[in-house]
Amino acid sequence: MSKNNCGLIKDILPLYADEVCSEESRKAVAEHISECPECRRELEKMGRSIAIGADKDIKVIKRIRRRIWIERITIISVCVVIILSVTFALKAFMSSCCAMDYEKYALADNIRIEAEENGDIWLVKKGCAAESAYAYPTLRDENGHYMGYNDSEFDKNAVVAYGFTLNHRRILEMGKFEISSSEEKTFLFNSNEKENIKEIFYYDAENNKEYILWERY
Repeated sequence: MSKNNCGLIKDILPLYADEVCSEESRKAVAEHISECPECRRELEKMGRSIAIGADKDIKVIKRIRRRIWIERITIISVCVVIILSVTFALKAFMSSCCAMDYEKYALADNIRIEAEENGDIWLVKKGCAAESAYAYPTLRDENGHYMGYNDSEFDKNAVVAYGFTLNHRRILEMGKFEISSSEEKTFLFNSNEKENIKEIFYYDAENNKEYILWERY
């Protein structure tokens, strides 16, 4: 490189001194400062050796490249762990169950109670109600307290009504239900054996509301 390129060399000197410039630039700087006292003094002010061998140049470059490669692998690994953790947590959350809102899912049109002459009581579900994962039962005492929701106040000796809450997987909230005409029947109890039960209700746990489905006459 020409001695007249001092301006360019001085721009590269800080990188040269920190051993972070390319091999080609490093060789050019080493060649220039061997012939240019002014640039050599600038480098000496930086407290660095005037000449660095080609072997050392290559080792430094390899070390820098290796460090960059390790940093990239580390960043990629951390990102993969974060993505997998978020995916697992989201999958677990969406697979969990939640109570079905009575009005939101139009359960008035999709659940009913059938009472047979022999006293058997059946829960009939269709459409979106049939997509529920399970029905969580509860009882109500004569003071309006629910078993499983306010157990400390619930009086099991004064039960007057049977209730339930349909629970479905959260992932179903992201899509629309296909309303089907097929029905699913579940036996609840025999009213002759549960004479204390005067009503059957749906308990909307999401909104803390009760909807009467059947009453004893």
